[in-house]
Amino acid sequence: MRCGIRSEIQSLAAHSFGSFTPNAAIGTSLIVHVIKGVIDAESGAITYYNQIIEACDGVAWVTQDMVIDILRDEQSHRRLFEGFLREFETEEVQR
Repeated sequence: MRCGIRSEIQSLAAHSFGSFTPNAAIGTSLIVHVIKGVIDAESGAITYYNQIIEACDGVAWVTQDMVIDILRDEQSHRRLFEGFLREFETEEVQR
């Protein structure tokens, strides 16, 4: 499964950072660093979207509903990367 996660990280990093060139020799520590950065970014987005949802309550129902959908996506992304992080940290402990 490690290869699948590695290629997923490389693909997401290439999409997110543009100049990132996927390389088969990417070390685990670099991947863990990228994963933690994504988790931090997702957490920041989740906090921001929660603030928007609160501000829209009773004022802009359509906007609030849209942001709730976006929030669910961000929460899903964070869970995905938390799973990647657990797998890579477990791999490092087993070495």
